[in-house]
Amino acid sequence: MPRTSLTAGAHHDEGRPEKFPQVKLERGEGRRLWVPDEDIAFMEYRHSIQAPVFDAATGEPLKTEKKVRGSMRTVYDMSFETGGYIGGPICLGVPDVIRAEKLDPDGCPVCAGVKRLLDAGIADALDLRPLPRYAVPVVQYVTASKTDLTKLRTPPSADILIWALSQWSWEQVDGIRGQMAEILNLEDAAAVKLQMCDILVSNENGFQKIDKIRPARRAWAVDTDFGRAIKAVVQELWMTAENRPTDDQLQAACGRKADREYVEQDIRDAEERWHRAERWGKGGPADASGGNYLANGQQAASLEDGLDLLEGVPVPESVMAEHPGGLGEFAERSQPAAADDGGLSGSPEAGPAALPDDDPFGVPGSPLGAVAEQALGEARAEAAALVSAAGLGDDPLAATPAGEPVVAGNGSGNRETQSFKDLWDSVS
Repeated sequence: MPRTSLTAGAHHDEGRPEKFPQVKLERGEGRRLWVPDEDIAFMEYRHSIQAPVFDAATGEPLKTEKKVRGSMRTVYDMSFETGGYIGGPICLGVPDVIRAEKLDPDGCPVCAGVKRLLDAGIADALDLRPLPRYAVPVVQYVTASKTDLTKLRTPPSADILIWALSQWSWEQVDGIRGQMAEILNLEDAAAVKLQMCDILVSNENGFQKIDKIRPARRAWAVDTDFGRAIKAVVQELWMTAENRPTDDQLQAACGRKADREYVEQDIRDAEERWHRAERWGKGGPADASGGNYLANGQQAASLEDGLDLLEGVPVPESVMAEHPGGLGEFAERSQPAAADDGGLSGSPEAGPAALPDDDPFGVPGSPLGAVAEQALGEARAEAAALVSAAGLGDDPLAATPAGEPVVAGNGSGNRETQSFKDLWDSVS
């Protein structure tokens, strides 16, 4: 490892933006939100890479009961707590291809792995396909109660958060436009913008789950002293650019920006676990190839397993053409009679003679030792010349600078946002 500095922030992950606070729907609580501009939302296709986990003693895949489409089913345990959740990377495929085909195996290694699992008859791999994830900045009012969302706290206050939505949650939000139209006395629900009303959401059955959702008139638009006070708070909050999330932070709320090398390893790990789980009870634990899925370019569980897979594989004709005498030329040769070599080779019974600890190249004074020592001297001289030419002095560690501290900030790529006045005029 190179030298580094332990100054504050030195090990902040440069590849990911600073995390922006998000709306959290706790069980039994609700939130009152206002979407300032639905047109600055983000959407990314994201994979949820999950795989079965196994009993450490028996190797049997663990099972759990889960409610699926209204009925309880016994499914593989793939919870985050047990290690079943591997990662949630943004799909590397082309969005248009994903919309049309549901997968882009040519563009994304995770899609390619999902296709291999589906082709192998593992239907549960459908859950690994990329699905839309949405993220939009919202103003969250502070209410007097977390269950009664009609009353705001005095004095009024609010926060700007990211509202991260799954496809199902987004459909719940999108579906209240008709109710908004009724509140606003508009005939065409398609013309309704989310910023035209507040949104009241409640959760009764699980973390981040939307159980109840309905629109209400905007709290800041009420023509009272308290309404005008709310308007002043929200206006100042939104107009301060540092309070709003950047594009990078909105994208990060949709999913992890994928590194191809890492996601390739993640999906390989997932494939091996899926094949092992599916083969359990059908002749014992899975073989090293996970049901021969290694034929698709995967690596063997070990070098020994990989060699076992090669047994009986015919030698390609191109190799035989290059070696017409067969592969016997690579066979181990018998050793010729030992000659007097000064004791370098040792006796056949004793095996090769051990080399002295103080001379890794040969016996001191032998021709082999002299040649090696001369080569080592030349290499050292050449290395010294390179160091001198690079201006690094005599300390080779000078080529490894101390790590630079990373300054935390709002990231880059902040989208141009409408002024608050423009937003006000568009929704008033």
